[in-house]
Amino acid sequence: MNREAKPKLTIKTKKALFPISIDSAQFTTLLTVPALRPITSKYDEIIFLIADSLNLYNKACAVKDEVALQDMWEDFSRLKKLYFKQRRKWLRKVRKHIGEDYIKGKWIILGIDDLTDSFFFTIYRNLLTAFHTVKAFRQDVERTARKYCSRNTISVSPEIKRGLSEAYILEEIAINVRIRVLEKVSSEFYLGDYLPPVLGLYEGKYGIDVFTLAGVSNNDVQFDFFHLVRTASGLCWQTNARTGDYPQLTIHRRAKLKRAAA
Repeated sequence: MNREAKPKLTIKTKKALFPISIDSAQFTTLLTVPALRPITSKYDEIIFLIADSLNLYNKACAVKDEVALQDMWEDFSRLKKLYFKQRRKWLRKVRKHIGEDYIKGKWIILGIDDLTDSFFFTIYRNLLTAFHTVKAFRQDVERTARKYCSRNTISVSPEIKRGLSEAYILEEIAINVRIRVLEKVSSEFYLGDYLPPVLGLYEGKYGIDVFTLAGVSNNDVQFDFFHLVRTASGLCWQTNARTGDYPQLTIHRRAKLKRAAA
């Protein structure tokens, strides 16, 4: 007698993304340890994305001529490896301070170049065409670039630094879509400010579907963006103007962290 084949169970892996900037002063052990502790037990995988290669655009802002540009390219090949190595070592230190009892799943540490495959370039090309054809998207990217430039004293001309900032933003968006949509990463936690074009894209503000942008069919992933906000009693993770499913965490900036066991 033939038995009916049992349906295969699909086990969904709950994933979170934790991007790490190279130049931001936000990413200190004192802030990162208590910020990570309440979320590490809630996910099967936490992906730490080190924005090493993106720093190329910042370095280019200090270049004055073609010779200096080529020297910077050669030097940056070494620098980005150093950035990744330093941040990976720092994350190991952070993990020790958090304590293994708080950590549920895997920690995966990636650099930008780990994601720049053919899928990324499909997304990046699609974003470039959107930038040049969708006015609202282009305006938000340009506005964000101007805001960044106004906060930074850079030696190159305003036109060049705006162009480099726009290139940085478009590549960062493409990387985000590459990892979050294709790898089905539902949640993102960031210690800094999200780029408005990133949030606008996922909200459907520009009439662009992130799944179509990534070249895949729509799926049931809901994308949340968490950021740290200050309240009367401390800092907490918040998303979509409401407190997320995470307990309040109070961070005293002058408090000393407990020394991790050797």
